[in-house]
Amino acid sequence: MAFAGIAPPDPFLPTPGRPVQPWFRWHDMFKVYLLVCGASEFSPERRKALLLHSLGPEGQRIFNTLSISQAAEKTEEEGTGATPDVYDSAVAALAKHFDATCNLVVKGHRFHSRIQFPGESILEYVTALTELAAMCSFITQEESRRDQFVAGVSSHRIRERL
Repeated sequence: MAFAGIAPPDPFLPTPGRPVQPWFRWHDMFKVYLLVCGASEFSPERRKALLLHSLGPEGQRIFNTLSISQAAEKTEEEGTGATPDVYDSAVAALAKHFDATCNLVVKGHRFHSRIQFPGESILEYVTALTELAAMCSFITQEESRRDQFVAGVSSHRIRERL
């Protein structure tokens, strides 16, 4: 389903298994899609329907197993005090589920194992490290990224200059 020829993002979870990308990244793309479609004018029920449609079959199956009360708990934890609408509740429940399935130890290992690939530019490598560091919840993200850059850059000349 596309509005004015604008396609939604690829389904978050079309088949069983792991999502192709992290929830936060897919949800950011979905929010852009909603903005372009003028979804601020839509009812919360319609935005929720678009969200569920865009999740894909497996994403919808998982959503149907979630307790929407998870969303209310998350809202209370954040201290907003507001009663979330059905769209916000759905997003909060999905975020809680998919963020909880992420293991920070595994993410840290992926970050610390990341080296520059053959043919990968310095800019591409730094961008990849930045994305991985953002998922790791490092306190000193800049220093962690710098240290991993030095350890993983393929050029000995660049490493020596640093």
